[in-house]
Amino acid sequence: AGEVAPASRRHGPPFGTQEAGKMPALHSPEELLRQAEAFVEQEKLGAAEKLLSQARRMNPQNASVRYQLGYVLFRQRRLAAARNEFQAMVKMAPPAFHSRYFLGKISRLERRAGEAVTWLEPVVTSGAPVPEAAHELGRAYLDAGQPDKALETIQAGLRQTPWDDTLHYTLARIYQRLGQPELAEEEFPIEAGGKPGERRALKLVVVLFRIAALDERAGDFGELGLKDHH
Repeated sequence: AGEVAPASRRHGPPFGTQEAGKMPALHSPEELLRQAEAFVEQEKLGAAEKLLSQARRMNPQNASVRYQLGYVLFRQRRLAAARNEFQAMVKMAPPAFHSRYFLGKISRLERRAGEAVTWLEPVVTSGAPVPEAAHELGRAYLDAGQPDKALETIQAGLRQTPWDDTLHYTLARIYQRLGQPELAEEEFPIEAGGKPGERRALKLVVVLFRIAALDERAGDFGELGLKDHH
């Protein structure tokens, strides 16, 4: 038990498709957790939170409940409450790399880049299979004014997943910070095989989108597809 994949990325609801007001009696934290995962699958985050909070009251030491509650709170953009759950996970079930990833992400979103680096560095250096960890650490380094470390981290991530457009975009930002606009231009996500004019148009769309207010927030609260690393 512990850090398992959010239910929204599993194959089908694990406990049926009951509505929030039409559930059978649930008598244990495990039953509450399973139903909460079904609600996450259905994007009923409020209903999931209620069940997970009840399960936490029944057994505060249930690591799976605490982790899933943190995930649901994060999805609801309730960062302070989510941070409490993930910090509890770090104490209860070390090394808790997935929880450390979320804590780093929360710190970066709250403009505490140095703290984000502290949470994220052990995740990346461990080699734990935590999607987006290298990207998040690279962004944290960049926000902390360490573009050289950001460059090293993102390039290492691209050696693992060279198709990842988010890594290419962040690499472009790093090159811009380092005063290398030509390299930055090469790294903006483009559609492979398109005509030059089409690629330039797509680049412009990407640039305009990223410059907009969504630049720092778009995707930060989406589904993260975490895998169990135990």
